[in-house]
Amino acid sequence: MDYYKVLKLTKEASDDEIVKSYKCELLKYNPEIRGQVAGFNRVFESYYILSDHFRRINYNKFYDANQLDSTEFKTWKRNQFKKLKDSKDGSSYSVMNNIVSDFFGAAILEGITSAINSIID
Repeated sequence: MDYYKVLKLTKEASDDEIVKSYKCELLKYNPEIRGQVAGFNRVFESYYILSDHFRRINYNKFYDANQLDSTEFKTWKRNQFKKLKDSKDGSSYSVMNNIVSDFFGAAILEGITSAINSIID
């Protein structure tokens, strides 16, 4: 999956552009309003990877090498979301909860948990 395409961004997008696009795309796919669970999961996954400087650098290495379908990329991606799931009391999960709660309400957090589980399982 091309995370830049999902968020309708270019590889040169700034952090602010990533956040803005995430908010817009998340509204389009809100499962509570439109029932777009698969779209919501893609948007969340894309934002989670691209919103962190180090995850984005690693993603770009796979992206530049045209290896987004490789086993190595899939393993790296699964590990990123496993870390997030395992750190529900940690900073990454708390930050994501705060972002989503602030803009879309706490009820949508269940969709994020579902998205994480679908990636790591």
